[in-house]
Amino acid sequence: MRAKAGLLLLITVLLISSAAYAEGSGGSLDFVPRNGGRFIYSSNPENILDENLAESGSMLDNYNSLVPGTYTYMAWYHNGTRGKIYADVLFNTLNRAEIRVNRLGLQVFPRKNSPAWTGIRAYADFLGSAIENPFDADENNSPRYIPKALDLPQTITLAEPRRSVWLSDIYRSAYGEDYPFMYDFNTPIYIIMEFEVLSGTPSLSTIAYRAGSDKTAFLLDSAPYVQDVEVSKTSSASPTWKGMTESAPAVDAEINYAVTENEPSDAFSLSFNVNGPFGAAETSKWLTNLNPQNDIFAFRIVPESSMPAFEYNDGSLWRFDTRRTSLRFPPDGLTEQGFEPNGPLPDLSLPPGYTITDGYFQGMKKQQISLSQGNYSVANTYNISITNNTDAVWKINYRTDSGSGVVVGIGANGEPPTYTCAGSLGFKAFPRFVGPTIEIPPRETVSVTISVTLTTGDNGGITNELFLSRKY
Repeated sequence: MRAKAGLLLLITVLLISSAAYAEGSGGSLDFVPRNGGRFIYSSNPENILDENLAESGSMLDNYNSLVPGTYTYMAWYHNGTRGKIYADVLFNTLNRAEIRVNRLGLQVFPRKNSPAWTGIRAYADFLGSAIENPFDADENNSPRYIPKALDLPQTITLAEPRRSVWLSDIYRSAYGEDYPFMYDFNTPIYIIMEFEVLSGTPSLSTIAYRAGSDKTAFLLDSAPYVQDVEVSKTSSASPTWKGMTESAPAVDAEINYAVTENEPSDAFSLSFNVNGPFGAAETSKWLTNLNPQNDIFAFRIVPESSMPAFEYNDGSLWRFDTRRTSLRFPPDGLTEQGFEPNGPLPDLSLPPGYTITDGYFQGMKKQQISLSQGNYSVANTYNISITNNTDAVWKINYRTDSGSGVVVGIGANGEPPTYTCAGSLGFKAFPRFVGPTIEIPPRETVSVTISVTLTTGDNGGITNELFLSRKY
């Protein structure tokens, strides 16, 4: 997980460019989790070790009694062993259940050229739509990602004599090819899947196992939350995490703006009040895919409402959100006495880079104990209504300076979106992405929907800007 990396350069870009244009106020920027589904995030422990394999009795996660409804499942793991392994998903039931897999994307990546880890190929398969790449492509990337024609949806009945099904079997049927293994140390995998529970209450488990193992012989007895890094007063690493949220993998912000003859300029950025634990800050360039409590540079311009909250139950209930620690154990050098696993962060209004002055975590910084959350595969969605109250044609476009392979979808007036990979797919200078221009005719209202998704395996901290200009 790389949710915190690369931000100093990003913030420098913001500060340098913030005065380039006038600004118009777009009001408050608040996100709301999207109803109509649930989202399972599976990435703990991110680095799969021998002790995490099914041969050792372990599952990576486990969710019992999934009630009928729509679910999106996303996984991101690395092979931490010295052999070939699979990361797979098992659906099973003690009685009878019916599931339907609607959409799927899955990609195992080469160790070489790690920028390809952003998973754009898999995400194109999942969307069922092409993703354009306007930037330079290396050998592991492509100028255009065309989705494969998958044999989906598939409805599967779990009942005697077959009360379970593996994702690897569904993949073979959908893709018409063998399920890929993680073939070497540090090889990552990205899985994104939408499925429905149509009846019954099946369970879902993420399971890693060695290539060649007999899956019917596994004796699986645990799927704990694993604190996979040591935290101390001198460390900056954050544990990975997992869980389910009671909403779809999307957050929505409603934006309404009326263009008048009194605009500050013929070309300007919309500014917004961004709300969080540190108060409201007005900015025309805000960041997403960051926990504001976990970043020392951009904490004031990250809308806290863009970060969903997750829960995971391994016998203990773990809550992963912007206002709690992700610690299972006391930081190195601190005692058990006074420690609360996964407890609340101290002094929410204290900037994350400041030193905590009293209490159990005295001498540490909040950044060291808060959740590192990249919001992978969650679509930050802007539902925009622009009314042009002038006699001129105006234009709107979305801009981002991103060092990550985000996918931007843009559509107007209910038309299907066009998807573009809007960011770096290599360790290069951060390119500026300018989305397609949407025109607003005189005395008309245009609706624009923009979704911005950081798929996986890349740096959090996505800058966002909405730019309006008069057409001459």
